[in-house]
Amino acid sequence: TFIDQVVLTPSTAVALSVAGDSFETPAVSGYQYAPTGSGWSFSSSAVIQANNSAWGAANAPEGIQTAVLQGVGSISQGIDFSQGTYAVSFKAARRSGQIQPVKVSIDGIQIGTLITPSSDGFLTYTTAIFTATAGNHTLKLEGTDGSGDKSTFIDQVVVNSSSSVASLIAVPDAPA
Repeated sequence: TFIDQVVLTPSTAVALSVAGDSFETPAVSGYQYAPTGSGWSFSSSAVIQANNSAWGAANAPEGIQTAVLQGVGSISQGIDFSQGTYAVSFKAARRSGQIQPVKVSIDGIQIGTLITPSSDGFLTYTTAIFTATAGNHTLKLEGTDGSGDKSTFIDQVVVNSSSSVASLIAVPDAPA
């Protein structure tokens, strides 16, 4: 017996609710350090900035505001997970001429390797796949280089289910 035409069919990805995923609340004029009321907890060196602010970021890919991780600044929030496998995706851009790697963690445990934005324009980055137990877990994005004034812009944070189903279709080979 021969097996031929093996097909992997991904299941429908399910996005978990991430409050303030595009950082539109609170509305700021220019920028604001450690804002409140967005669903995220901002450290003292994390910022919400608006398009055309002094930060010089490319326009936000969604809405008109982004988060900024300056130095070792961080943003975090609790998210309700069902047991399963997930990946975190977000849009990120570096501040012109700067390199500020971003560490993504769940409950303080780093997911995969550091993510280093390669462009001043926003691109999509996705973490390694991780497994979560059912319950509330803390998602954290943080800058990792505290030397000098280095920053990364963040927008459109999404947590997607990454489960997939493999379907095997057995088709007999024609006799030789």
